[in-house]
Amino acid sequence: MVLRLYDPQYDFRGSAGRLCAAKSKGLTKNKILFRHCLRNIIPSYLSIMAISVPHILGGTYIVETVFSYPGLGTLAYESARYKDYNLLMVLCILTGIVVVIAQTINERIDPRIRQ
Repeated sequence: MVLRLYDPQYDFRGSAGRLCAAKSKGLTKNKILFRHCLRNIIPSYLSIMAISVPHILGGTYIVETVFSYPGLGTLAYESARYKDYNLLMVLCILTGIVVVIAQTINERIDPRIRQ
């Protein structure tokens, strides 16, 4: 599944005939790009971005903790260090909500994910 999303030629294989027809109509390269190519490519890249949201959040938590940047990572570390479990639970719930929202948006944009 992920390999199919990363394959840049995947979306052009099925639409090669439409691209040739659009070129023969005399459309400019920009119109062909925005009307025919990007419509097929954007859902794949949005899926990749939605799948990587948990990794990005986890990475920011680690970077903030290691380099002492103020943010949610430092806040989570300090709340675990001082045994403030209520704040730690709230941070976990907020992170989970962000991940669930990203996955829900991903499912609505790209119907291939629902299968």
